[in-house]
Amino acid sequence: MVALHPMGEGHPTPSKRSFADILASSSNPLPSSQFLKPREVYRGEPAVTFTIDEIQSLASPFRFALVGKFSKGRPSMEALRTEFLTIGYKGTFTLGLLDPRHVLIRFEHEEDYHRCWLRRFWSFQGFGMRVLKWTPSFSVDSEPSIVPIWIRLPNLPVHFFAKGPLFSISRLVGEPLRLDASTAAITRPNVARLCVEIDLLKDLPNRVWIVNGSFGFWQKIEYENVPDYCRCCHKLGHTADVCKISNPAPTAASQGSDHHAQVWLPKNPETSHPDMQQPMATNEPRQKPEISLIKNPNLLGCDKMHKQRVVQNQDTTNPAPSEGTPSQVVSHGLSATREPKPPEPATQLQVVIPEANNLASRLLDDCELVTERDLI
Repeated sequence: MVALHPMGEGHPTPSKRSFADILASSSNPLPSSQFLKPREVYRGEPAVTFTIDEIQSLASPFRFALVGKFSKGRPSMEALRTEFLTIGYKGTFTLGLLDPRHVLIRFEHEEDYHRCWLRRFWSFQGFGMRVLKWTPSFSVDSEPSIVPIWIRLPNLPVHFFAKGPLFSISRLVGEPLRLDASTAAITRPNVARLCVEIDLLKDLPNRVWIVNGSFGFWQKIEYENVPDYCRCCHKLGHTADVCKISNPAPTAASQGSDHHAQVWLPKNPETSHPDMQQPMATNEPRQKPEISLIKNPNLLGCDKMHKQRVVQNQDTTNPAPSEGTPSQVVSHGLSATREPKPPEPATQLQVVIPEANNLASRLLDDCELVTERDLI
């Protein structure tokens, strides 16, 4: 508002106000200097420090706050608020978006808070939402290790079936939340069941010692559906042994770096056979023999296809081919030559195929392929 001050003959004129005067008259004035934290330096950069008591005081309005996490899409905020209204909570609640995947849920009543959190998973319009506990150290990049777990106390004496004794016993494990309906009504006296808030980073005891007047006894504790928690990536659902961050899958480059070719080399190159001077065996794939086709000029101009046995003229005076000389292999309608041992890296086989005019489509029907196996 603009203040009016009388001047001269009673004619009021507006006066100018500074920005500081406007802030001083507002309903939410700035805090005085005694409530502001002092400036500090941490590793050469500006910093500010809040004590543990101050953090607890600042977090008190969020004591019934949860975080809903959507993994694969989520409904709109209007649709999500409508879905929450259909659940039928007793008190009021508020929904706020932390990031595209996380929603802050604040309840007015503790009963509504427990009802949403103990279920731990909700589905809205086909989108799954996991419920996480909000803490002052909550971050959207990690998941808290605090979860609600139902525990069982089998064969507990019935005079302990009351909220006070049961909460006192369960506090040795975690923070008690609520009793099971059968336990509160003592309709199932053979076992006491209650929900406890536990930290998955801490060891869970299997039994506790209870002093019952003049004597004591060990009370067994059973846990229901304890989820896994990874200490590496700080996520629920798996342990560090199978975590993809702590145990990354081997890549093709890493596998190739450990693979080496195996080569046979002579122990003494000076006294070894000359053929042993080169590697005898490697892991490289075997090279396929090269086959070259040779047209028989004597068969050109024939009117029909025929089969001919082609035999290379050999000098009868020459002795039979030895193991180290080439040998002639005769096949039906073709001839091939086998190279001496050891064979060349690429074995060439010459195959003679009869050819006739205007009968190319039937050429392969009257041929036989000679492979290296046939020559052995």
